[in-house]
Amino acid sequence: LPLMNILNADATLNDAVPSEFRGLSRYQARETVRERLSQLGLIVKEERPYLHAVGHCYRCHSEVEPWIAGLQWFVKVSGLTDAAKGAVLDGRIRFSPERWQRPYLAWLDNLRDWNISRQLWWGHRIPAWYCSDGHVTVAVEDPTSCADCGSGELTQDPDVLDTWFSSQLWPFSTLGWPEETPDLERFYPNSVLVTGYEILYLWVARMIMSGLFLMHDVPFRTVVIHGLVRDQHGRKMSKSFGNVIDPIEMIDRYGADALRFALARSASGGQQDIPLSEEAIEGGRNFANKIWNAARFVLRAFPGGEPQIPPDERLTVAERWLLSRHQTCMAEVDAALDEYRFADAALALHRFSWSELCDWGLEVEKGRLEGSDEERTDAANVLAWVLERTLRLLHPTMPFVTEEIWQRFGVGESLAVAPWPEQQPRHVQADAERSFGLVQDVVTTVRQFRANHSIAPKVRIEIEYGGSDEDRKTVEMLTEPIARLAGASEVRTASGADAKGEGHARLQLARGYVDVPLAGLVDVEVERQRLARKQDEARVWLERSAQKLANAGFLAKATPEVRSAEKEKHDRLAGELAWLQEQLDELG
Repeated sequence: LPLMNILNADATLNDAVPSEFRGLSRYQARETVRERLSQLGLIVKEERPYLHAVGHCYRCHSEVEPWIAGLQWFVKVSGLTDAAKGAVLDGRIRFSPERWQRPYLAWLDNLRDWNISRQLWWGHRIPAWYCSDGHVTVAVEDPTSCADCGSGELTQDPDVLDTWFSSQLWPFSTLGWPEETPDLERFYPNSVLVTGYEILYLWVARMIMSGLFLMHDVPFRTVVIHGLVRDQHGRKMSKSFGNVIDPIEMIDRYGADALRFALARSASGGQQDIPLSEEAIEGGRNFANKIWNAARFVLRAFPGGEPQIPPDERLTVAERWLLSRHQTCMAEVDAALDEYRFADAALALHRFSWSELCDWGLEVEKGRLEGSDEERTDAANVLAWVLERTLRLLHPTMPFVTEEIWQRFGVGESLAVAPWPEQQPRHVQADAERSFGLVQDVVTTVRQFRANHSIAPKVRIEIEYGGSDEDRKTVEMLTEPIARLAGASEVRTASGADAKGEGHARLQLARGYVDVPLAGLVDVEVERQRLARKQDEARVWLERSAQKLANAGFLAKATPEVRSAEKEKHDRLAGELAWLQEQLDELG
């Protein structure tokens, strides 16, 4: 059947329909046509309601009617797709993750001629003019007369180009094309395009096609595809859901660095969605505060300028450990960024900065910063050296707080143009990591014991370490930081492995053990009774949960979410019982 347009621009019926329907609105016409068909006996059956998808205008929410318009302009794609496929197949352009190559090629294989006529108020006007005789003139410059008949009465096509048609020109039109500008020569082709998967076809493929056609070269070498930012439950952000996170509001509340870090930390490689919550952004703010406070501490001890690592013979075990862990962090960040695994880079920096630098490195060095002049100078230089290079690693993700801190070193114009830190393998020292790892285990285990048995932080305890000869020497060498960090009045070592018996708690470590005298700390019998009562309560709840999970009726009626929650509850209670038993075992 021939195409026929029966609608006016205001969605009333036009003169192409029988006179009785002309001028009716689309809604009136539907009812009137149905009644007329019924009168003629032409209706076979009716289905109400008949549900189907109807497009709506996002501004006024009116239903959108398909409308057969006038002349439409197309791009013929048969001469473009082969070149765009070849650039990917021969490796001139690669995708990260690689799995996006297949849908890109499949889309090009099935691409039809591209309609580029749009009826919008703004955009690039279609460069076509019409004369009164119906001739069409297409020109780069505005013509003064018809190319066919010479008529000077020309009317330009009222449509504008598709947004993506204009956008495909971005890699080179922004650089001065079609003129041969220095910017165009330097920056085309670019290195990396980072974009969301939802515009792989709308934008990425079309930039490649237009770049190859107009510039005779690819527009970029690598295409990094990331997911869409969604809420913490993976749902699309929508005003109707009430789950929209306004980035401007988040920046005002938590800072731009916090938002950037939260996004980077969530951008796991290869996934399609980036879950984002306000709690994650708040966590980014807390991380920025941690870096800021650590810098204040270091810069109070370091006078400024370029930090210098002391000679190896003056470095302590803790300092060698910190330098070694910093090199590990740097290697992880370099490898992650080389492979566009932004979340892995952010997580490595968070782990090192928060835990290894702040929670351990700074705390251990506090003792050295109160020592002799040489000790203070060495400790300050080590901390400043590590901090300054960590700021460089953090700068792409958290540019504002890192620049503010780095300026206070006074070592350059701007962190934005400072060189990326180079790895220094000489600082990777497995022996220092093994030795200090034992210190961490002792301190962490003793701290956990204190927390489990409600021993106040100000109460000093005695601890006795037992282990191999090598490990005992390590503990003896590092008694000062162990005592200070564990809240111990005395740190001893012993060679015997026999338990001390009543009145002592034995804390098992990965390498060795720690004995803690309980006199004056814990009433052992009262503590045992308290733990036993908690065990009895946990057993009751665990038994109830096990019965529910074994109940066929519950499993049949409960939703997957409810069953999963009950299983998690069961596992948590089982873990709590085991944890309580460990505490009882510690008491002998």
